[in-house]
Amino acid sequence: MVGIITRSSNLNSFSSICYCFIALGIHAYSSYKAVKRYNEADSKAWPGGRGTPSEVPLMLGSTVVSLLMLPFFCITCFIKVGNYANDGVKLGRDHALGYSVVTSEEVATTNEAVRRLWRHFCPLSQTVHLIAAFLLLLPETLLTSVEVKFGYRSTG
Repeated sequence: MVGIITRSSNLNSFSSICYCFIALGIHAYSSYKAVKRYNEADSKAWPGGRGTPSEVPLMLGSTVVSLLMLPFFCITCFIKVGNYANDGVKLGRDHALGYSVVTSEEVATTNEAVRRLWRHFCPLSQTVHLIAAFLLLLPETLLTSVEVKFGYRSTG
């Protein structure tokens, strides 16, 4: 058990750490633009007498959730978490370096199945980054469509 804890607490590759810093910079700028866009949309006088459309608070809420996902993104970028795709393990090359690859075809327990799923799942840091970026992109699109609907923005 000590070997697993020691191995999982190592730092990830240099390219993964650089990817983290670059993605954090771009994400910080995109979040700043999203909050600025929310302030502009919230200050508009929306027609219809119902106040602001639901897409305006959705913009702020999804930006906050996106920012709350960034610590998980940083953790999965910096620390090896036991996921082969995230940790940069190549199954043929790194077998000699101490990564054990179970090759039996039957799964003995559900715990073993969960462990195999965790090991062979898609890369966690990139998946968290993709979800966080999607949370910034989707409300922007919805807010633009509402602005076109009410005539604040042209379709061209």
